[in-house]
Amino acid sequence: MFYTNRVLFLCIVTFSLICSCNNTSEIKQQLESLMGRHIILPNDSLIRNLKRNYTDPLKKDIKILTIIDANCSECITNLKSWKKFITQIDTSQVGIVFVCHSIDHLMTFKNLDSTEINLSLPYFEDIGKELAAKNKLSDDKRLQTFLLDSANNVILVGNPSNNPAVAKLYEKEIKKLMKNSNTDTGNFGAEFKQEGNVVSISINGEAVWKDEAGNVLSEKQKNTLLKSGSYYMEHNPVLNEVILKNKQGYSTSN
Repeated sequence: MFYTNRVLFLCIVTFSLICSCNNTSEIKQQLESLMGRHIILPNDSLIRNLKRNYTDPLKKDIKILTIIDANCSECITNLKSWKKFITQIDTSQVGIVFVCHSIDHLMTFKNLDSTEINLSLPYFEDIGKELAAKNKLSDDKRLQTFLLDSANNVILVGNPSNNPAVAKLYEKEIKKLMKNSNTDTGNFGAEFKQEGNVVSISINGEAVWKDEAGNVLSEKQKNTLLKSGSYYMEHNPVLNEVILKNKQGYSTSN
């Protein structure tokens, strides 16, 4: 229950920081649906502006992902505030994932970048807004920036570059994620142990193991599947769940 309560708390805090007086119930509902959601990242082939002295941000355990409307001049010039925010972040530990979509193959973006922004970080081209569609993201710009953990699950929602209060919350949560990463305990204190072919995970002793169909597995069922070597683990620290998925794509309920 600890992590569920924690996510609920972060959701409430984030809501209070990013929400205005209009459409509060709708924003709250969308925000709640985003917290803990697994985000599909762009393909490496879509990376642009990758320079020798920068690492692909997708390779970092902690990521900040933001969607940029590259048809919108104001949205592009807002990258100036992102450049300022990034100076407060340890980019050796945190990947900044700019995902840009446009109808002109990023020509407007590239022109403004060269004349006003001079963005040194790489960015990704979201052709046809495919990534936004896959992740079922809202068109509301307040809900298009995320702090992601090492499993690419949403920890926070909101743009830290233009909201000091949101920025402080991001910095606080990033420090916690970095601390957990440095102690090799996984996300939010998850602890993995292996004895022979048996792997166990403990999240405050409340981890729930499930198959792909969502069925809760007994200890015996879990260990039988792990010993077979045909399954891999997908860990969701937010929901306290470990899903065993068949490497061949078949259901584990058979």
